[in-house]
Amino acid sequence: MVMTVTLQQIADEAGVAKTTVSRVLNGQLKENRPAIVRRAERIRQAAQRLGYRPNQAARSVTTGRFNQLACVTCGDLGFDWFAAQLLHGLHEGVEEIESRLMVHELTWGQIQDPDNVPRLFRESAVDGILANVDARLPQGVVDLFDEQPVPIVLLNVKRRTRCVYPDEYAGGWHAAAHLLAHGCRRPGYFAFHKPGPVPHFSVVDRKAGFDACLRSAGVEPIDPTELEAEFLGARRHGVAFAEAFFDRYGPCDGLACDRLPDAFVLHRVAAQRGIEIPVDLRLVVFNQQIMYGESGMAMDTLLTPYKQVGLEGVRMTQAMTMEGAPRRPEAQAVPYRRLITWDDGITHDLDPSVVQREGND
Repeated sequence: MVMTVTLQQIADEAGVAKTTVSRVLNGQLKENRPAIVRRAERIRQAAQRLGYRPNQAARSVTTGRFNQLACVTCGDLGFDWFAAQLLHGLHEGVEEIESRLMVHELTWGQIQDPDNVPRLFRESAVDGILANVDARLPQGVVDLFDEQPVPIVLLNVKRRTRCVYPDEYAGGWHAAAHLLAHGCRRPGYFAFHKPGPVPHFSVVDRKAGFDACLRSAGVEPIDPTELEAEFLGARRHGVAFAEAFFDRYGPCDGLACDRLPDAFVLHRVAAQRGIEIPVDLRLVVFNQQIMYGESGMAMDTLLTPYKQVGLEGVRMTQAMTMEGAPRRPEAQAVPYRRLITWDDGITHDLDPSVVQREGND
């Protein structure tokens, strides 16, 4: 049986009052004189020798806080996308506020269950929720999340309040500017997505930013709307789409790839057609890892700032727990900051101020 070490035992060991021990271990004692610093250190060493562990449950009763946040995500195939860098950012954020992170992996059915969601939030001993859920959530489910008593922030979802997401419009702009800077005169945006009711905001915003940058440079963007409509609902794969893309729009000398599979598809089709990458066709891909180092394929990487999304999500959630803080803080778009070129491995710092946002919300 594990014996609980009490504050009085630590006080007896260190030769001080129990109240002094409590103030030191709770970080409430001002250690502003050498004698006080030495006494506090003696108390902490005594606590360590005795194997003291703070009773978080008792603290929660006193403070009304659990020093713990929860991350809710979906585990069903097709809805289970989760960036490793996002988890790194969440971890860094909870370390910053000296808290902990609990992860709930739910099924798609559980996330949409009007009985399950309130019970989850009610039974989880946490100060706030960070939800990394699919952007295709019905509005009724989003409203259900909003009604919960604990602060909740949505990650990688674009709304006007209580969410943190990558600034994908700016990402598209930087991708186009990068291709233009490398001499591309007919760059395009390549994205093959399986049919769905609502595209993720990143698909729309990246293309919008990409096209806006080209127009600002006097280059007319390729408009694949007609081709995309032909493939909508058809049971055809990305290779067929890439072949049709090249047939329809002719030779491109630069392409921004919305996802890593798009870049793999383009490499395959280009090889079949005798198009040499990157001599004839330069690729830049949106991804959370440097793809040349991972795949050996010649492609530049625009690093999606998922780590910063996680970090800022924790900060927003923490701010919402403060007394008098707004319950619906404005959404935060996290800027793209880094682009790595495949041939020299150089990290290029991106300047958010160069992005022009005409017509972008």
